[in-house]
Amino acid sequence: MKIAIKHGLLRSLRESRNVPIEAMLRKLSISQEEYKKFENEDFEVDQDYADRIASILGYNWSVFLLERQPVFKKNVDNRTLENKTTHLSKKTILAIEDANFILSFYSGLPNKQGLKLPKFEDIENTVACFRDVRWSEREICMKHLAELNRLSDRVRGLLGKSSTELK
Repeated sequence: MKIAIKHGLLRSLRESRNVPIEAMLRKLSISQEEYKKFENEDFEVDQDYADRIASILGYNWSVFLLERQPVFKKNVDNRTLENKTTHLSKKTILAIEDANFILSFYSGLPNKQGLKLPKFEDIENTVACFRDVRWSEREICMKHLAELNRLSDRVRGLLGKSSTELK
């Protein structure tokens, strides 16, 4: 497939990325006269060559399908705004980004069996088991406390009887 590259577009893309002509010459392995033609006249190249030119400039080859250089709006982080007020804190956003990084790193690992991410149900079950164990321990402690109270009452009773017998 042939891609038509407009001369003004190529020049504006190169200048916006601050790529010197010498770098373009070196990376494309062409002479300065050939490259000057590229910037001064419209030309057609195959898709692979267009991709090579675009990658030097930090774009995808599809940028050459546009009439003029793309304008990128200021990067607005919409996660912080809800009804024009702050919604998520910076710490939360950083935590989300860290989690995304960890998950993307994890997905790139060749052997994922060493690291297993828990399911929500597993976490819920673990919490429920922990709660049940704590409740059981509380019940056992209450039984021991009741037994100690009974023993204490018996000791008081015995002490009371022995003190009356001594009199």
